[in-house]
Amino acid sequence: MKASSPVSWEVRAYIGLIVFSLCGTLASRALKLDPGLIGPVSSVLTIAIGVVVAFGTEVDARLWKVGIGVGLFGAATEVLGLATGFPFGRYEYTDQWLPVIWLNGLGFFPLLLPLAWLMITAAATRVIPNPVLAGLLAAGIDLVMEPVAVNTLRYWKWTDGGPLPGNVPVANFFAWWVISGLGAFALQRAGLPADRRGWVVLVGHLGLMVGLLLLDLAFRL
Repeated sequence: MKASSPVSWEVRAYIGLIVFSLCGTLASRALKLDPGLIGPVSSVLTIAIGVVVAFGTEVDARLWKVGIGVGLFGAATEVLGLATGFPFGRYEYTDQWLPVIWLNGLGFFPLLLPLAWLMITAAATRVIPNPVLAGLLAAGIDLVMEPVAVNTLRYWKWTDGGPLPGNVPVANFFAWWVISGLGAFALQRAGLPADRRGWVVLVGHLGLMVGLLLLDLAFRL
């Protein structure tokens, strides 16, 4: 019988951080404790390790360069969105998604944005190596993430609301589809292969979002 492949350190770390975040949230809510810097540090580590899982440690330097470009492209569209309302709709970030910086005329800007865009886009590309469908998958992930980020985590708020969960405008879904699809196209052309790593990242991320939502609802009852 063929021995099963060992689970890589980054996958173990990613899953462990998600479990830690959920357990920490439960403990802090139940005991009414302020988590302090534990929450932001956990968020940084989870997204950073999530990017490593999505890419894998075996990829070459060229693919990482393309990945950095994809993350920066996603962040640039956020700057455009904060300034003009295009292409997502009008919204603004709060000071809750640490670490943040202040951009004159635009408000708070989370420094994890490029990594978040890269993590979701790369994972979706791993799952479905088709830019159109990968972009659609990433947009679907965002549909689940938005209500949690807006209402539970309070990372951002929409100033011109819409009909989607979390008071999200429809334009946001299509913007995610197009931007993630373009990123998926670049990553696929650069050689990012289909792999189960994408499933690990997306299922883990969805599990974290749904878990946080359920904990929030439970402690509001």
